[in-house]
Amino acid sequence: MQTHDTVPLSRFFQAMDRLRRAWGGLEPAPQLNKSQFGTLMALQILGGPGGPPGPLQEGPCAPAAEGRPVRLGVLAHAMGQSLPAISQRISALESLGCVERVNDPRDRRVSAVRLTQAGHALLEQGYANMKQKLSQAMEAIGPENLTLLLELLERMAAQLEKLAAADAGPAPGGAGRAEQEK
Repeated sequence: MQTHDTVPLSRFFQAMDRLRRAWGGLEPAPQLNKSQFGTLMALQILGGPGGPPGPLQEGPCAPAAEGRPVRLGVLAHAMGQSLPAISQRISALESLGCVERVNDPRDRRVSAVRLTQAGHALLEQGYANMKQKLSQAMEAIGPENLTLLLELLERMAAQLEKLAAADAGPAPGGAGRAEQEK
């Protein structure tokens, strides 16, 4: 039985789950999933003419000649993901011809990647496809509702980030949550 207090929570879970599934169903490009698309975007930003930290550009993409190689560790850190996960994704993108690995001439152990012309083209296609799909969804909501929705989502994200940080406990080196509870 649902009480008055659980109805908003239940609706929130259902809405978030529907949004997650709908978002998961959108493809930036036929051969590119959103994780790969995000990796290409990060490479564009980090390897772009301005280098890190760069603003997220909506396009057009910088030509490959302007892209600087980005170390895998830097890419993983910027995306908040593990090095093995990024390395796997880069291998998949490399097999699609979207990125190329570049060795550091001073240290052969260091691997870096940069976008290829094909990667830039696929990124452009992904930007255009996602912009079209998201524009249609936003138009259906209307400008006033969209502004309100974005403000509320940003506030909710900020609150959830605070709660997650509190759950995580202090930064490494300090006592963790499990040690604090002893």
